[in-house]
Amino acid sequence: LAPPQARIERVIVLEDEVFGAQPSATVREGCCKLAKLCRTRLLGIDFYITSGGLWTFSHATPLPDFQIGGTRLLQRLTQIFRSGGIQ
Repeated sequence: LAPPQARIERVIVLEDEVFGAQPSATVREGCCKLAKLCRTRLLGIDFYITSGGLWTFSHATPLPDFQIGGTRLLQRLTQIFRSGGIQ
């Protein structure tokens, strides 16, 4: 849903934590709210950046590419699985 040639930034929300790109606090808060509204603990969200620097919603998926979150996401997932937090 992004315009051609737009710069895309991707984040993953996992239990109120945002991984991947580093948006502003306002955008991070919105990402966490969207995940709650979707009733999911894991949500991938894509944004495109406008010429004015605004992060604009493009796409969301409950099946994100874990590579986006890097090592920090994998470490957090490991903690959750070890604690029995995800069934």
